[in-house]
Amino acid sequence: MAASRSKVCVRSFSIFSSLRARPGYPPTIRYREDILPRVPRIQEDVDPQYPPIKPSTLVGNEEGRKARHDEWINSAIRHSGTASEMIYEIQKHQRSQHVIYPQVLQPGYTTLYREVTKTVVVNELPKNIELLLESDLVKTEADALSNHVKDIITTELHSTKKSEKLLPLKQEIDRTKALGQNLVRVLVSYLGLKYGHLANAMIDEKRPVQSFWESGERRLQFMGEPVSSVRTSEPLSKFVEPDDEICQQEVEEWPYDPKDLGIYPKHMNSVCFPGFKYRPGHLHPHTQMYGLPINKVQAIEEKIYPEMHENFGVISGFAWVNALAMYQHHCWFKDISHPRMAQVVLTDGNLFSFYCYQANTINLLDNPSPVKNVCFQNIMVPMFTDIKDGIMRDFNENALRLLVAFFMNPTVKQSESSNVPIKQEALQN
Repeated sequence: MAASRSKVCVRSFSIFSSLRARPGYPPTIRYREDILPRVPRIQEDVDPQYPPIKPSTLVGNEEGRKARHDEWINSAIRHSGTASEMIYEIQKHQRSQHVIYPQVLQPGYTTLYREVTKTVVVNELPKNIELLLESDLVKTEADALSNHVKDIITTELHSTKKSEKLLPLKQEIDRTKALGQNLVRVLVSYLGLKYGHLANAMIDEKRPVQSFWESGERRLQFMGEPVSSVRTSEPLSKFVEPDDEICQQEVEEWPYDPKDLGIYPKHMNSVCFPGFKYRPGHLHPHTQMYGLPINKVQAIEEKIYPEMHENFGVISGFAWVNALAMYQHHCWFKDISHPRMAQVVLTDGNLFSFYCYQANTINLLDNPSPVKNVCFQNIMVPMFTDIKDGIMRDFNENALRLLVAFFMNPTVKQSESSNVPIKQEALQN
C-alpha cells in the first residue's frame, strides 16, 4: 500500500513538473504578474470605448421601474409626433391629483400657489407696461373709450335687472361676469380697428380653462372660468429678461400637506383645455378677463379679500400659459425654449387687479435651473367710488388707462421677443 501511494505521489509530481516546464505557463501564483502583464488603468480624460450598461427594463425592482419611466419619457413624450399625442400619453398615466381653483374662501393659499408654480411676485407692473401707460397714445385712446366704459359699468351694475328667481349672490356674480365680457368686447372691437394684433386675435367667451402639471411629487389640476380670453398668433414681448436678478430670487417652500387646506387628492382624468379644442394658430396668450365668482361680502368679513387678489394672478397666469404651451408640444418633460407671457385682469365690478405673468420654465419636477417664473401685479385698483341714481362718481381715469394699456400691448415675432421699450410706431403695425 505504501509503495502504491509513493508511485501516485511521484506520478503527480512528475505531471506538475511537466506543466511548469511548458513555455509561458506560470510556475506559481506568486510569479503570475511576471508572465501576464497588468491591465492599464483607464484615464479620466479618455472617452470610454463601450456604451454604459443601462438597467434592464424587465426587472421589477426600483431601477427597472425608473428605466421603464425614462424610456417612456424619451420615446412617447419627447419624440411624440404631435402635441395631441404627447398630451394623450401623459393622460394615460393616471394618478391622484390635487384640484385647485383661482379663488377660494379660505386663507393660507399664498405660499402654496407660489411654491407649486415656482413664481416670484413683484408688486408693481413691468417697465414696458409703465412706459406704455405714460404714452400719449394710451391717454388718447382711454379718453375716447371713457364714455363707453362708463355706460357699460352703469348699465350692468345699476340699470340691468336680473331674474328674481336667482339668489342675490348669483345675481351679483352674473353682473360681474357680464361687465367683464362687455368690457372686452368694446375694447377689442374699438382698438382692433387700429392695432393689428387685436384685429387678428381670437376671443374665447365663457370657456373654462383647465390645465394640469406636476410639481415635485404632486400632480395638480387647475379649474378656472374666465369670462373672456384673447389669444394671438404671436407672443407678447418679455416683461423681464430671464437672467435678471428678479428671476433668480428664492421661492418660499410649502412644508405642509395640501390636505391641511382641504385640498385632497382625487383620482380623475387629467384635462388640458385652454378654452378651445386643439387647432394650429393663435396659440399665444394675450389678455384674460375674470369676474369674481364668490361671495365678496363674506371674503371681506373674513379678511381674506386682499389675499385672494394676491394669489389670483400667480395660479391663473401659470395655468393658462402651461395649457397653451402643451398645445405647442411642451410639457414638464420637454421644457419651453423661451419665456411665455400672459396678462390677466380680475374685477368685482369696481376693483380691478392687473397681472403680468412670465413663465420662464414649466419643468417643476427636478429642474436644477435657478430661474423662476415671475408675476408682476397691481391689485385692487378702484374704477369709481359709487353709482347713485344712475350717475357714476369719482371715475378713475388711471384704472381705465391701465385696462387700455393691457389690450394695446403689442405682440412681437418670437425671435424679437425681448424686454425693450415699446415705440408708439410699433403699436400701429
